[in-house]
Amino acid sequence: INDFVVSDEQNLVLTNKARRIDGYSIGICLRGPITIEINHNTYEGTKNSMMISNPNQFFRFVKSSKDCLLRFIVFSKRFLVANNINQRILDKFQFTYPDALPVIQLKSEEAVDIVRQFEIIWKKFRNEDHPFRREVVGSQLLSLLYEFEAIYRRYFKLLQTSGSRIKELSRKFAELATKNFMQQRYVEFYAKKLFVSTKYLTRAV
Repeated sequence: INDFVVSDEQNLVLTNKARRIDGYSIGICLRGPITIEINHNTYEGTKNSMMISNPNQFFRFVKSSKDCLLRFIVFSKRFLVANNINQRILDKFQFTYPDALPVIQLKSEEAVDIVRQFEIIWKKFRNEDHPFRREVVGSQLLSLLYEFEAIYRRYFKLLQTSGSRIKELSRKFAELATKNFMQQRYVEFYAKKLFVSTKYLTRAV
């Protein structure tokens, strides 16, 4: 299938070289930890972390544990067009916004559902005898993206509406600041550690 790549469970071999990908990449960490860099900003993930990058962003694997396992999908806008998936659908997804956080931590049950969909796509992708292989894979991909968008929106709605969450965020920030203040004085460092945007962290604490 042109303009589409899907992996099974892979132990990552780091190249430590920044690449600009002409497409979307979406992945889930099955075992970690892992550190990635997107547009010169560093993000940390671990088991059940969902990661996404958008077209023309600079992406680099910085480091990972020896037992790190990932599943990932890379697809281009051309693949969407070939499957009659309107680009405007993807443009409405919050996780594709330019300022979207590229790494979020899923709940265990959410991760199980997402991994199951990755497995289905991998199985359909490998069935080269299916006469509608590309179309079936495209349909399953769109379903995966809708599921991830639903999780993404719930995640940020919780951050924005939960007073207890803000208190917890403030507590964790204080702990991190106490441990790292002498070495790390920029808000970007703490935002990445807490899986929130710098703008949100500044408002919250």
